[in-house]
This record gives sequence, C-alpha cells and structure tokens, in this order.
Amino acid sequence: MENELITVVIPIFNSSLFLSDCVKSIQNQTYRNLEIILIDGGSTDGSRTICQELSKKDSRIKLIFEEKNRGQSISRNTGITIGRGSFFLFIDSDDIAAPTMIEKMLTNITLFQADISEVAYRVCENDCPKEAFTSHGKRKFYPDGSYFRIFLKKALRNKTNSIPVFNKLYRKDVFSKSIFPEKPFSEDFYLNAMLLSKKCSLVFDTSVQYCYFMRPQSATHRPLTLNSLFHVTYSYEIYRYCQENHFSRRICRLAFDRYLKMLLGVYSKYCCFGGDSPDVEKEMKNSLSLLRKNYWRFLFSKNRFRFKAALSLLLCCPKFYAFLMKKIAGGEK
Repeated sequence: MENELITVVIPIFNSSLFLSDCVKSIQNQTYRNLEIILIDGGSTDGSRTICQELSKKDSRIKLIFEEKNRGQSISRNTGITIGRGSFFLFIDSDDIAAPTMIEKMLTNITLFQADISEVAYRVCENDCPKEAFTSHGKRKFYPDGSYFRIFLKKALRNKTNSIPVFNKLYRKDVFSKSIFPEKPFSEDFYLNAMLLSKKCSLVFDTSVQYCYFMRPQSATHRPLTLNSLFHVTYSYEIYRYCQENHFSRRICRLAFDRYLKMLLGVYSKYCCFGGDSPDVEKEMKNSLSLLRKNYWRFLFSKNRFRFKAALSLLLCCPKFYAFLMKKIAGGEK
C-alpha cells in the first residue's frame, strides 16, 4: 500500500490566513507517499510566497502559478491532468484534514477495491477543536453505482456529507468517465452525481477525518455573478436526469423541490449582496416569476416550514423580505 502515490490537489486564491495550516495538515499525514500540487489562481495577498516557502521544505510539493483565478473546477482539472498519482484527493485551501485521513481512505479503497472512498467531516466556524476528529467508524460498501440513488436522496434532502469532494479519495481512472464542470458552483455535486450514475463503487467510513470551515470571505458571501447561478442550472439538470431515466415520481418531485429551494436561496442571497450585472438582475426577475408560479407546489412540498414561510413572506412583502435578509446577513449599512 505504501507504494501507491496519492496526488493531493489544492486550488488556492487569496488564502494566506489559512493556507499554511491547511498544507501542513496534508504534510503531516501518517501516509507519506504524496504528491502535493498547489495551484494558485493569481492571488494578491501573499499566498504565493507562502507556497514557495512551503515547497522549499518539502520536495513533495509542486507549484503551479496562474495569471488569474479561473475557479476551483479548472484548477482541479489541471491537477488531474498533470498529477502522477494512482489516487486523487481535492482539498479546500482553508480547511484541515485529520493526520490519519489519507491512510484511512486508502486502506478502505484498497480493502473493498472501490472507486471512491469517503469519510465524514465536521463543519467548524473558527478553530478546529481537538475533539473534532474521530478515529473509529463503521464502514459500508456500495458496489457498481448502487449508492447513486442514496446519494440523490441525501442530496435532495440536504444531507450534505456525500456532496463534497474534499472528503473523498478517487481512483485516477474514474476521471475518464467525468471531470469537474468548468462553470463554478455545485461542481462537487455534479461530479459525484455523474460518477455514481456511471456505476462507480463507493466505500463510506463514518469516522470524522476533515474540518470544513465556514469563512465569511467565501464565495457564499459575495455579490451574485452570472456564473454563480449555475448551481441552479445543475439542480434543474438533476431533475431532468431523474425524469429522463424514469426515476420514481417521489424522486422527481424531490428533485424539482430542491430546484425551487435553490431558486429561493439564490434570490435570498441576491437580496443580501446584490448582483454584479444587468444579466443577474434579469435572471433574478425570472427566478421570482418561477417561484411565484410554483408557489402552491412549493407550499405542499417536503421542504421545511422555514423555507415555505420565507417564500410566502417574499411573495407577500418583497421589500420587507429584502430588508430582513440584509439584517440577518449583517449586510444592513
């Protein structure tokens, strides 16, 4: 097992505050045969200098400096192209991995001869507490794409552990079936859905091996761009996929309900942070119109009451709803 080279791809953009801790958590893994590819997308905050200093002390680190930030998906695909490993791991540059994460995932993927190995993660706000990680967990193997329907149900119900890529180890050959979409947002969901739908096997370990940090600097706290609406498009594509492949009415309904909730979420973000172009304004008008058209369907959906109440308030008092969203987000000036 020690002979297996694992490529760890870390896309970077202005992550200087957290970058060292992130990379060191990979350098300090109990499994040592790693290729660590740091791909910086035109950072202006000193991230490049940190990358250079880290690489001087560790020959396993490979640096790629790009002129501009083209997004995580393109950086990850670049890592897939140039990486030499038999297995690939994709880490966010402001998160922390448990020291045993890679060893545990490799052990599981080898033992079960799986295509994908997944571990649990914990969401943290500021610090990663010592008790965040758990060393023992239960394992379950899903052969030949049998996890796909479970994945869809979990994703459509917002049970998000299965959606990200940062808590998964992938065999390199799975990327002949699908790679990351070039448009940003929900790229993790898209990739995993495509791979699992093409009969990739998965082993899941319930031990917590990763700390995912919610940072106020993240893309979720910036004004809407046209590209940032693509996660809504992907939600609609999943709904169409379920319909075209004759999934049950229940699954199709869940998929459409998730699509409507995505529309509500993106419109709520628009209320908080605005948009960056007239095209975004146009899309938001269309989204509001679609939500209004499907109001009763949304009201009787499986979505939580708070989402139904939010849509009711939005359609009844849009100005007050926008004011309220800004106050909640701390965006009121």
